[in-house]
Amino acid sequence: MSLSVKKIIDDRRSYMLPVLKRYVGAVDESQDAILQQMLTTAALEIQEHADISVLPCEMELRVENNDSELVQLYQTPKEVTSVTTADGQSVEYVREGRRIRTAGVYESLVIDYVTEPEEGECGRLMALVFQYATALYDGQTDELIKIIAQC
Repeated sequence: MSLSVKKIIDDRRSYMLPVLKRYVGAVDESQDAILQQMLTTAALEIQEHADISVLPCEMELRVENNDSELVQLYQTPKEVTSVTTADGQSVEYVREGRRIRTAGVYESLVIDYVTEPEEGECGRLMALVFQYATALYDGQTDELIKIIAQC
């Protein structure tokens, strides 16, 4: 199984950047690009480990050696946009919460879906995103594992 972010949909990072700048004490725009990249990295790392979406994303889940009709979706799925076999044939499915049930067992699947943060969960994780981004900015890589452990 592999899960990848195809695209960040609603770039909430623009709202998060001023907060991070205050958090790290950046006073001008000279560090904006690097801080923006650190926010992206931090948000994607936190949502991966927490299995809760922080940024709305288009995701691609590839499932190999599948032996079940039920497939788990990750990081707060909102809408499934397509389910296909690895060779591109459309697969019928029914959504069951954070899972899909396919009409039969397919050895390999590609599932595209959209995630959407839930405000309550996302709010809880934002402090970790800022801590992670700040640790990246300060070069405190030993802190990253400690921050991830809080997910």
